[in-house]
Amino acid sequence: SSLRDHAATMVLLPLVLAVGNINFSNVPFQLPHSDAHVNPYVSQAAIDGLLDSLLTGYKRHAAPVPKSGGVVSVGVGLVFEKLHDFDVVNGVLKIAVLMRLAWRDDRLAFDGNKVFRSAWNAPADRFTVPPSSIWTPDVVILNRASDKHFSENRAPVVVRDKAFLRRTGANVFWDKPELVEVGCATDLSVFPFDEQECVFRVGSWVSGRQYLQLQPVPSLAGNALDTEEYNITIGDTRKETSVDKLAVEVFEEVLYFMVFRRFPHTHIIQFIMPMLGIMLLSIGTLFMGQGHIGNRVNVGFKGFLGLLTVTFVTARQRPAVAVDVWLDRFQTHTLLLCSMAVVGSVAVDYAISATWCKSILPSLVVDAAVRVTMVGIAWWVVHRDFAELEEGAWEPLGAEAGSSEAVLLQLVDAVLVMLTVLGAISLGTLVFTLMRNLRKRMPSWKVQNGAYSVVGPAAPSVEGTGA
Repeated sequence: SSLRDHAATMVLLPLVLAVGNINFSNVPFQLPHSDAHVNPYVSQAAIDGLLDSLLTGYKRHAAPVPKSGGVVSVGVGLVFEKLHDFDVVNGVLKIAVLMRLAWRDDRLAFDGNKVFRSAWNAPADRFTVPPSSIWTPDVVILNRASDKHFSENRAPVVVRDKAFLRRTGANVFWDKPELVEVGCATDLSVFPFDEQECVFRVGSWVSGRQYLQLQPVPSLAGNALDTEEYNITIGDTRKETSVDKLAVEVFEEVLYFMVFRRFPHTHIIQFIMPMLGIMLLSIGTLFMGQGHIGNRVNVGFKGFLGLLTVTFVTARQRPAVAVDVWLDRFQTHTLLLCSMAVVGSVAVDYAISATWCKSILPSLVVDAAVRVTMVGIAWWVVHRDFAELEEGAWEPLGAEAGSSEAVLLQLVDAVLVMLTVLGAISLGTLVFTLMRNLRKRMPSWKVQNGAYSVVGPAAPSVEGTGA
């Protein structure tokens, strides 16, 4: 019944308003009256009188001068709220930030308890004014990639009373939400294990150190960023000075450092592990017997085509930059190793069928030499590629067991051990084959009918008188 009455009221209300005869006391959904115990302003007259007394005659183009003289001290803080885009190729970061400024303006000082009596709570209560009505510092992000340094910001300015001013040293606070684009010097040489750093240079546009000083306030700064592509940390905040040679003036700047470390899980799973596995399989074909030369060439060539497929499928995910990134170098090395494995099998096949080669280098020697060479090159390439990451101070973000980075490191260690064992076996096989072949070719002395004669493959007969 109550629902039907409420629905009927909603239907009849526009008709009553059109007639102009309405009694709001009978409307069941009227807005509640304000609670005088919650609102610190007590009355409209009190807040209007305070604003008139503070803003009448206020010169908003003149900076506040402390009673003791000196310069204006402005507290600065940056809160990083949302990452919109990070173009690592062009080095442009688009991010939503909250610039927080705090300063002292004695022209806006007032006694809240005197104006609003016992309803005023100094630590929590304040009033707001539009930024166009008072002086605000010309503090901006200096290294913005766009030209909107002084875009209109309508965020209200908060003014607090004398009790708050005595406790903190500031009575005016301005939180400016901004969407900024900042230029970053990016380095993709070890992509996808890269780490990028962006710097936010906060400073005054025209006010030098003799007029305005900046103080980084840790309590005003913060980081609320959380992305699936990067691990974002805020580095140390630093205060520096710059000199305008034309105006012979020193400016203060506050530098905020933001570090982006890429999560390489996707590239490890889709790029690195498949290429590493295919490369190992291609080298493994060299250990097939000589009776399977056709299969060795066939499987090795399929591995090469498999690497090309991985390259074509994932080409769009690699950054198009002028330098060779780590992933490109690793991919090139695996392609070369796969093609060399195929060429090595072809060389063994040629040694088997070539007549001239049989008398100089038997196919077993060629096969063993190819294995030793390929395993040695593969060990050096894998070790060098991943040692390059350690030289670049790469530390896996996923240190826990089972993460893709931890699995990759374990896989690389296993590959190096496997290649070491295969290399030792191949080297031993090569030495044994060479010694056996040389032993067959070395001439031997045999005594027949009291005379010495040289016997051996292709050895001329030499006779002599026995002692």
